[in-house]
Amino acid sequence: MSFLLFIPFSATKAEVPPSGKIKKELYSTPDDMMLDFIEPKVDQMITKEYGEPMSWDWEKITEVRHVLDHTGKVSKRWYEVTTIIKVFVPEGKEQDFNLDSMTFSFTPLQSKRDENTKLNDLGDINFKLLKYKHILKQE
Repeated sequence: MSFLLFIPFSATKAEVPPSGKIKKELYSTPDDMMLDFIEPKVDQMITKEYGEPMSWDWEKITEVRHVLDHTGKVSKRWYEVTTIIKVFVPEGKEQDFNLDSMTFSFTPLQSKRDENTKLNDLGDINFKLLKYKHILKQE
């Protein structure tokens, strides 16, 4: 009878809502947030580079630069981001993935807003691929 005293026992009950859906809050970094915003544009850049849609994933951000250019009549600012991505190659290849480096720029919405600026729309952000390099590529 004494062995029953050492068996772990929990009186709490885990319940799943009737809908079966659970809300979770996850830890995310500022990098994670930025990558979520730019992922659709990066997906288009990868498709253009490979000539077809590819499965891929972020490996890491290697550099983020905030550039302020005051040399012209109108000051400009933009971000330059360099990332390493893993691009998964089709089955049947010796290597499962390629490692690529992408450097791209994007301009944030300008800080001076007028009555035509849509505050809920990020569509005005301009993306430009500056450099695409295959670091490790399946031949």
